[in-house]
Amino acid sequence: MTVQKLTSLLDKVEESLAILGLDAFQSPRVLMVSGGCDSVALLLLMHELCLKAQGSTEGLLVLHLNHQLRGEESLADELFVAKLCEQLGVACRTERRDVAAYAKEAGLGIEQAGRALRYELAEAARTSLAQGFILTAHTADDRAETLLQRLIVGGGSSSLASIPKRNGYVVRPLLDCTKQELQSFVTQKNLPINGCLWREDATNRDTQQSRAFVRHELLPLLAERNPRIIESLNRTAEILTSESIWLDEQALKLLPLTQDSFSAPLPLLRRAIYLACNKAIQELAPQARITFEQVELIARQGSTPGFACQIPGGIEVRNTGGQLSFVKAKPPKHDPRA
Repeated sequence: MTVQKLTSLLDKVEESLAILGLDAFQSPRVLMVSGGCDSVALLLLMHELCLKAQGSTEGLLVLHLNHQLRGEESLADELFVAKLCEQLGVACRTERRDVAAYAKEAGLGIEQAGRALRYELAEAARTSLAQGFILTAHTADDRAETLLQRLIVGGGSSSLASIPKRNGYVVRPLLDCTKQELQSFVTQKNLPINGCLWREDATNRDTQQSRAFVRHELLPLLAERNPRIIESLNRTAEILTSESIWLDEQALKLLPLTQDSFSAPLPLLRRAIYLACNKAIQELAPQARITFEQVELIARQGSTPGFACQIPGGIEVRNTGGQLSFVKAKPPKHDPRA
């Protein structure tokens, strides 16, 4: 890769940051770095952009979570990230959590549990830095893969919109970059730690896992028909994102859900129910997720006086006096004679 192309990648990321409202390097940034190629690229890019903007890496903090799932390999990932940060002069915070135990305790899948812990720690780090932003290394490839994963299991436009470029304080400046671009960038920068430019997680090639199946089997097959499949899927995600945002804005006008809300067109009503249920779930049971079947049940029957149903998190949806309410369901009484 030429110096010109390296510069254009820096320009692309700098432009993405500016569009997302992070053009001034005054707010602290927490970088979520696993040690994989994409997150190493994020670190190197932000390191270079910070030096360019302010002459130092002040305000950058790398966060690495050791999931303790792969024994010595997990420890090697942790040490790799710490040494790379030391070499670059970037502050680094490493954390260790038993993700498998947490997943079992919370009733979550391993991937979902790891994500929940990463973002919990990242938010704590962000707060400790007097706010700022959290930056992740999601790429155009990740966005395409997520869209396909969700197509396989089914979902509405909010789900298929895939990974947003910004969600509150979480910013993803590499979503317009491909994995190939980032790999070329890291290779050209050539900053090995113990002989490695980045760390590879062997479990990422296990095609029994949904994402690995999409990445290593489905996408290559689709690329035979459309070599620009990543670009095409990202364009679709962008369209769905803008349409989903508009639908959310319209659906919010139906809240709180009253008898009149149920006269709205079904797609709009579904979205309003989805938003109302998710708000209740986030407040009462943050790890739970509403399903399409439950939204559909409420859309079809929720206007009936006396209607009641349970949604995830042990929450009961009730039609009381013509308005839907959300309450924590009471556990069944124990019968000592049973």
